[in-house]
Amino acid sequence: HPIRFRCDIRDAYKRLDPAVNTVLFQLIRELLNNVVKHSQAQNAHVAIDLEKGHLRVKVIDDGVGFDPRTLGAPTIEGGFGLYSIRERLIAMDGSLSIESVSGTGTVVTAVLPAALT
Repeated sequence: HPIRFRCDIRDAYKRLDPAVNTVLFQLIRELLNNVVKHSQAQNAHVAIDLEKGHLRVKVIDDGVGFDPRTLGAPTIEGGFGLYSIRERLIAMDGSLSIESVSGTGTVVTAVLPAALT
């Protein structure tokens, strides 16, 4: 893909609960797949930070952007990726937020606990 990816993950991912590691992998994979498939970006940045027992994952691209209000429940045409990630994060007391405006790129922020109880 002609997108330049930059990753800033520091040591936040080390010594994570295996279940959290799996969710983290699936989350980032889905977000990066969306960047490749939809954004038309030239650059993307992935950052993972550990703060007060929570992981904060940001995926930022400089692509075409979109109106996040158009996202809803999945349909026969698709939309299962972000929907399933959001539902999974909510189930583990996490969150997913999307900031984007058409023409200005997208910032997706996910917050999830670093350990499951």
